Amino acid sequence: MKDYYIVCGVRDTGSQVVKEQKLMKENYILVEIDPIKVTSLKNQFPEIIII
Repeated sequence: MKDYYIVCGVRDTGSQVVKEQKLMKENYILVEIDPIKVTSLKNQFPEIIII
């Protein structure tokens, strides 16, 4: 993969980064270990890559 941002942990700061990346139409990958947050993120942003 080329030209992707990697966001580790989606808490307060990570959530803001995701919103801004989405608005800017930037490519990004999320790294999150909390399965509840992963499910919630997939529901909110079905197009994102979550590891």
